[in-house]
Amino acid sequence: MRDREFDLLNREIPVDEAEEIYQFLERQYYKLTTKRPDPELSLDVIRLLAPLYGVDAKQVPVHLQDFVTENEDTLHEVYEHAEESDASVFLYQPEALMIFDRLSADQASIREVWNTQYPEKELERLATAFGISLD
Repeated sequence: MRDREFDLLNREIPVDEAEEIYQFLERQYYKLTTKRPDPELSLDVIRLLAPLYGVDAKQVPVHLQDFVTENEDTLHEVYEHAEESDASVFLYQPEALMIFDRLSADQASIREVWNTQYPEKELERLATAFGISLD
């Protein structure tokens, strides 16, 4: 287990690349809600999840732009009704868009990486908000 954690740390992206991804996500996020996120938490999650894309970090926003465009209606609906549900605190973080993308593309990988640093229950709550079952 320690070897896997060490490998994950070695795959983390540099902070400046994480900040570029964050800036992109933040612009998309504020189209959906006005809630203020925690940038430090965002950067931690982005650094954790960006290696799951298997591409250079500079390509991640390009991929995410396509994902956000394809899922625009779903995203607007989720955020319109978020106050009515038991939404995860991560829903009010820009990286929620990245989490939604990875949940849609590769649940096994995101769960494995997510559970090294965050509670499974938060990922489940976020998945539920986006209409995804983690069964």
